[in-house]
Amino acid sequence: MISSRQSNRFRKGISMGMITGKIVTNLIMLFVFSIFQLSGCNSKDESNKVDNTTKGDSQEQDTALSPEEILSATLVQGIAGEDDDPDLEAFIEEDLYGELKNSKAVTIDRVSSSMYVVEFENLGQMKSYLIRKFYNPQKDEYFFEKTTFDSDIKKQFLK
Repeated sequence: MISSRQSNRFRKGISMGMITGKIVTNLIMLFVFSIFQLSGCNSKDESNKVDNTTKGDSQEQDTALSPEEILSATLVQGIAGEDDDPDLEAFIEEDLYGELKNSKAVTIDRVSSSMYVVEFENLGQMKSYLIRKFYNPQKDEYFFEKTTFDSDIKKQFLK
């Protein structure tokens, strides 16, 4: 017969085996759950990549500049070195683009904070405009005036 000591050892062995079995079962379930989570994350990443490329394409379309905007941004930001002057850019786009678009060479020089000289080639000859920026306090807005001048006068402004 089985003594009570052997019986207790047997019970402890069974209970230890059951605990070990539960731990192994829980670990297997955790492992399977982790695999599902990782596979789910990868599909989300792929869908995010697709969404991001779609958004990127639409942003590229939104930021496509017109030829007028390219010219004005190049002159104001690239050549004159202004950080951002949307009023001057708008003036170039609306009032000067028609004359400047067919030119082989265009440049702009900043004479002062309110005065610019634009030079461009027109039918083989260099032409110059003095552009002056004004403020109208009654309307709280800026406006520009352009005047044509000789290149000799330019030497006065740019020394």
